Amino acid sequence: MESFRIHTGLVAPLDRENVDTDAIIPQQFLKSIKRSGFGPNLFDEVAAFPGYQLTVDLERQVVVKPDGSELAFEVESFRRHCLLGGLDDIGLTLQHADAIRAYEAERLLRRPWLAHRL
Repeated sequence: MESFRIHTGLVAPLDRENVDTDAIIPQQFLKSIKRSGFGPNLFDEVAAFPGYQLTVDLERQVVVKPDGSELAFEVESFRRHCLLGGLDDIGLTLQHADAIRAYEAERLLRRPWLAHRL
């Protein structure tokens, strides 16, 4: 997994917690039976700022607005550690690869019949 530190991208600001699906994609654009091609019409009627970008800085735990002002946020420390380190479940496990190999070797010494293959 790639580490996540800073990301800048376009945003669609939402001014409410519960968003009506018609605000996300107005009904006049729901004429296709495909599940793709809706992007250009998303939030067609939601107050928008075309090209509005924000920067998420996970290391500093701030969102930076275009004017340079910052909004603080918190991420649970273990999740933050994993994102910053690029660690998914496999990556976390591989951090202990030497201990796992040592355990497997010691286990085969104590129980050699486990190495038997058909």
